[in-house]
Amino acid sequence: MTVELDPDDPLFAPIPLPVRCTKVGEEIIGRRWVPIDLAWLFHSRYQPVFPPVARLYLYLWVASNQGRLAVRLTNEVVGDLSIDRRRKYRCLKELEVAGLIRVVRGGQKAPIVTLVAVGVSQERSISPPTMK
Repeated sequence: MTVELDPDDPLFAPIPLPVRCTKVGEEIIGRRWVPIDLAWLFHSRYQPVFPPVARLYLYLWVASNQGRLAVRLTNEVVGDLSIDRRRKYRCLKELEVAGLIRVVRGGQKAPIVTLVAVGVSQERSISPPTMK
């Protein structure tokens, strides 16, 4: 028995993804987004899916309330993400070079990290952060 598939059948229509638009200055930036469970970043089962740089960036995105707050990034916090101290600094450097974050280092203190709005110039990044 052969089943004929009708391409006009609504069941085969592409599923629209949610688009969130935010206004930044005079521009409208549309973004596609997918919610993820924060527990996935902490569970060792998902480490192959989320490499350390991705886990750190996603954690910073959530902890900073989508870039609205600055985050003091302690070794204890990144330890919960299964990232050691040395890897933390390498990941921060990679994200900083990519232009995704700004880092304020204070000697022996934990660095303070601020997310930079993607696709927006440095002068028009997300409003000045407050300390969390």
